[in-house]
Amino acid sequence: MRLRGIITGLLLAGMAAPAAAQQWSGEGELGLSATSGNTDTQHLNARLGLEREQGRWTHGGSLEVLRESEGGETSAERYLVNLRTAYDWSERNYAFGVLRYDDDRFSGYDYQGSITAGAGRHFIRTERTVLDIEGGLGYRFSETESGATEEEPVARGNLHYTHRLTDTTSVLEDFLVEAGAENTHVESATGLKVAINSKLAMKLAVTVKYNSEVEDDRENTDTISSVNLVYGF
Repeated sequence: MRLRGIITGLLLAGMAAPAAAQQWSGEGELGLSATSGNTDTQHLNARLGLEREQGRWTHGGSLEVLRESEGGETSAERYLVNLRTAYDWSERNYAFGVLRYDDDRFSGYDYQGSITAGAGRHFIRTERTVLDIEGGLGYRFSETESGATEEEPVARGNLHYTHRLTDTTSVLEDFLVEAGAENTHVESATGLKVAINSKLAMKLAVTVKYNSEVEDDRENTDTISSVNLVYGF
């Protein structure tokens, strides 16, 4: 618990510094829902993403929050932080480093964090379509809900794809694999974004998470569906 608090503080501090700087662009997302009557549920889904290009360097970070309750009982709670930097050594190829921290209270893990680095390639980079694929190595640290800690080297693979179907509609896909001897983590985030105007958009998203090793009373796969209002800046 103490380690999780230290890591969370460091990562949020890293996010706060670039947010105060100039020349950063990004998106903020927010989804809220509530029902009452036969069922009483509340749902919050929020995300803040920032990015800055400086010559051959690209720096970015994101913070995601998910909280869901039903009948006064919390049924889902997740905090995800990504900090990333990349350097384009050529028009198509780049090196990257990523610090990732995932605090998902209902995944079977108290937290999962990793530090990875590697190389990627811009396979497609046009006005309508972007496809980046990367691979690397790193180290992952985690703690299960029962308190058992795990530390291991991991191999990382990531695919980022966006395609603009029309002037107002885009499809999005981010696919991540972190494979280690103790656990393999796979996450797919698929989205459909429809622009309302130059700043606002609606986004439908489905995130599927898989861990090969979890506690006996937990499922290997979790699915999160959301409808968000997106503001670009």
